[in-house]
Amino acid sequence: MNRIESKPKNLILNTDIKINPKSDHRTEVPKMSQKVFHKLLNLSIASIIAFAILYIIGYFFIDTSLYFEYSPQLKKWIPFSGKYTYTKEGYASSQIGKFAISSIPDITKIKNSKIIFWGDSYVEGFNVPDKYKMAQQFTNLVKIEKNENNMMGVGYGFSGASLSDYILEVKSIETLITNIKMHVIVIDDLKDFIPSDKFPQENKFSKYVSSPNYQIVSSTWTPPDNNMQKFYNQTGLNAVRRILGNVRTSLKNARFSLGEVKLRINAPAEKPIMKQEYSDFILSELRAQTKLPIILVYVPSTPALNNGKVNYLSGENDITQKVILSCQKNNISFINTADDFNHFFKSQKIFPRGFFNSSPDSGHTNKYGNKLIAEIVYNKISQIGNL
Repeated sequence: MNRIESKPKNLILNTDIKINPKSDHRTEVPKMSQKVFHKLLNLSIASIIAFAILYIIGYFFIDTSLYFEYSPQLKKWIPFSGKYTYTKEGYASSQIGKFAISSIPDITKIKNSKIIFWGDSYVEGFNVPDKYKMAQQFTNLVKIEKNENNMMGVGYGFSGASLSDYILEVKSIETLITNIKMHVIVIDDLKDFIPSDKFPQENKFSKYVSSPNYQIVSSTWTPPDNNMQKFYNQTGLNAVRRILGNVRTSLKNARFSLGEVKLRINAPAEKPIMKQEYSDFILSELRAQTKLPIILVYVPSTPALNNGKVNYLSGENDITQKVILSCQKNNISFINTADDFNHFFKSQKIFPRGFFNSSPDSGHTNKYGNKLIAEIVYNKISQIGNL
């Protein structure tokens, strides 16, 4: 068989062919990747804008996180010195100074004669600007009426505090603050005079108990989540705190399975039983802490709305009468603000309690209520000759 051999044809290379770099798959971004990239970019921009909006809302319209530091002098946790904004009831910024004194950065540098206003959130007064707190309004009143710059009111208030706390702290305050002339104690709840084991009540700090014997039990309270509150305060992430708090509350109350639901029915408020010895003991303990004059100011919830009508309550009841008698036994002046509050509303048609974002007749005293208390205290002090 003859083998047929084929000769290879001459190969011709086309050197005119050009490669388009745009068509090179190694440098072309797939359309799907472009879509993902743009979505991520849009999401990032939206997140930044949303965060900025939340930050602004939190800064101007949500409470500043309150965090605490331990005071070895007072032997308790107190709010860290600084400015705080409160928006839940009223809208105001407040200055907390050394030793948790309201509106005054450093009380130890002031040599004026001082009248200490003791109380809970009424005296703390986060609901109103500093100039409208009752101690500051008392100071202004002294300046106007007496043309006197050497006498001033000093606010020392804590939300949740009670008469038991004031008893344990009077001596410390008199050591830390110079030239104190008098103590004014503002009480808005007469349960302070009843032992906590005799009537159910919330005691955030110290307690007044009757068993095994009448005594004041020191507080063991520590601030919850204090480091996180400090973080929120220093970063201004108040809105984030509020959102997380709402989520935590919702999860706590959420139901994740079917079943019976227990109805919560509010039982009628139980009336406390007051014995004379209850107020006798706690006010004798208060009197034993200081030789300075003491004025006890009772601020009952009046006037108040009831079914669209204004009720003018007197604040007089069995507890009040026993407290008045105990005050007399211990050389403590007693003031009931009910008549002054009722008269103010009748003449001005303005409630001494309530704010634009709360019930107009209840809650904490507003700037008008605080001014009334300052005037009542001023008139009482002038009457007994301490001004």
